[in-house]
Amino acid sequence: MDSNENRHELEVLISLLDDPDRKVYHSVRDRIFQYGVKALPILEEAWDHQFNPVVQERLEDLIQAIQKENLATETTQWLISGTPDLLQGALLLARFHYPELNFDKCRIEIGRIIQDVWLELNDKLTPLEKVKVVNHVLFDVHGFRTNVSQPLALNDLIINNVLETKRGNSMSLSLLYLIVGQSLKLPIMGVNLPEYFALSWLHRQPILSHDYTSDDLVSFYINAPAKGMVFVRHEIERYLRETKNDQNLIYFSPCSNYTVIKRMAIEMLAVYERTKDESRVRLMKLYLESFKY
Repeated sequence: MDSNENRHELEVLISLLDDPDRKVYHSVRDRIFQYGVKALPILEEAWDHQFNPVVQERLEDLIQAIQKENLATETTQWLISGTPDLLQGALLLARFHYPELNFDKCRIEIGRIIQDVWLELNDKLTPLEKVKVVNHVLFDVHGFRTNVSQPLALNDLIINNVLETKRGNSMSLSLLYLIVGQSLKLPIMGVNLPEYFALSWLHRQPILSHDYTSDDLVSFYINAPAKGMVFVRHEIERYLRETKNDQNLIYFSPCSNYTVIKRMAIEMLAVYERTKDESRVRLMKLYLESFKY
């Protein structure tokens, strides 16, 4: 909050949410809504300590309405930016679970990793040698690992948790790899496989806002959860056979940064559905509708 005065006004407004007069209630609700995301910590604190079911329901309604409004605005801005920054997309998803998330803290941590990779790169290195540099910094220097015991844990998906615990899954570690690589202008894009996520190293710098329907651009693939192991097309073919999926060209082709974030959102939705977090299920479905923009 900007000041104690604002906090006090919000607390007074919250105390009026049980007014039986609908006109009063809507007037109070509209005033609280004007505070936007700044009101969320106070509203959530009040919800935690509220025993009146009517007030609790109205607080929940306000919290969700503010979150929806803010999320819709920021997501739309990101989608129409024309330069789909993966870190920004990942941070917006993280704010889903942590509304007060400090973006700057995450950016500083990512910046350290990017700088460590940059210091070891040079133009004389081959693509495979550049991959070895990224692998060394991410997995040896910074110690990122795959959490094999909980492949669908929310903590292993959300970027701020991954940065803190150094643990992730195929989606989040690939995302981190992409953020670092693309920040250094390396020609890396995602590959959207069924129930797995991989990376591709391309012959040339791609357009990151485009999905591709050809693997002609791909030099080789990268398995981020396996410490950046490099592999080739026939490994994907084998994986698709083993998982009884069609050999669809899309599974060999680079996907856009928009698709990367959408895939992460779909995985988060699956976790929310499994844990029966109904409020976040509704919000995530709303978020995914933004990708029809």
